[in-house]
Amino acid sequence: MTEKQFKSFVTSNYQDLLKFSYHFTKDSDDAADLVQESLYKIYKNYKGKDKVIQFKALAKKVIYNTFVTHYQRIKRRLELRQGVKNQYNWMSSVQSSNRGESHLILNHINKKLNNLDQKFSRPFKMRIHGYSYDEISKTMDCPIGTIKSRINTARRILREQLKVYRA
Repeated sequence: MTEKQFKSFVTSNYQDLLKFSYHFTKDSDDAADLVQESLYKIYKNYKGKDKVIQFKALAKKVIYNTFVTHYQRIKRRLELRQGVKNQYNWMSSVQSSNRGESHLILNHINKKLNNLDQKFSRPFKMRIHGYSYDEISKTMDCPIGTIKSRINTARRILREQLKVYRA
């Protein structure tokens, strides 16, 4: 696809693609962003290729796939946020009759956290304090996958050690 072919395709089909993407987003600005991102993907991946394709069908498929990917990403983020909130709610559901007992429980939890191996406790504490996986990864000079694994291992160990406090 030459640049001239691509420009003529965009100028002749832009409004149709905008209407198509509006059916998904229900917002004109989001629809325009979706079309723009999709057209960029098409241009980037098919630039200079001689392959004859049906531009409009390809564009609609890319728009649909891009929308679904964004929707799934947003949904996953919400689920992860809810999961993290729910995971720490069990601590607040532990009810004690006085402040002294609460203080002892908190000290016990902190003691268990401090007894964890440093490679598990450090990323876990950073995550609790609001750092993103990427920030923790850069700080500890480890891959993100390793950081996620260590945090989940720390959660699993603590969950097992502190199951006596679960309701």
